[in-house]
Amino acid sequence: MNDQDLMEEDYLLLVRETQVDIDPLVERARFDPEFRDLVVQQLVSHKHINVYFHSYRIMQQVTAADPVDCLRYWDDFVGLLQHPNSYHRNYGMDLLPDLLPMDLRKRFDVAFPDYYKQLHDEKISTRKYCISYSERIIRHRPDLTNRIVGEIIASLRMNENSKSHQNFLLWAFLELVVLCRVSPATNLELYAFLQEVLATTIPPRVRREIGKLMV
Repeated sequence: MNDQDLMEEDYLLLVRETQVDIDPLVERARFDPEFRDLVVQQLVSHKHINVYFHSYRIMQQVTAADPVDCLRYWDDFVGLLQHPNSYHRNYGMDLLPDLLPMDLRKRFDVAFPDYYKQLHDEKISTRKYCISYSERIIRHRPDLTNRIVGEIIASLRMNENSKSHQNFLLWAFLELVVLCRVSPATNLELYAFLQEVLATTIPPRVRREIGKLMV
């Protein structure tokens, strides 16, 4: 058995547990490329939920701290967007935005359709994550703001959700608009959509938030 086998065996034994202190693993993954490769491999391919979940938790911190060293995993993270497991799709959506400052070739433009098809996922939580994680995408790629806002509006206009789910997603969208300072005064598509929403039955807090945006 070689050192790689021993490293993988020890890692899997540890992260199969439900409760894991990931801080030492994050530290090692940041400064040990071979170990970091192992973590990503388990994230994208392992079947045990604890293994891929803890691997995701580790990479969540590593990509945020060291996007330069993690750019090599771009294709792995993009591939997660097409994973049959919704957890993995969510992980891909969360990890990719941290790499955007290093995406000088603008490869995200190619990944954009796969990313934003998550707005139509069967899981309401996945749709919400897609909206919320867009804040980091817009922060790094402000040139995509109108396109992203348009995609979200189009998904909300389809409105096949229950009223509570629709309001849940609508609130997430309003939070995004506020955080990214998207103004209805300059984005006519957003203005028209908010006018449509005001003409429907919505919770008072949603109406108040839209009212503040429309001032």
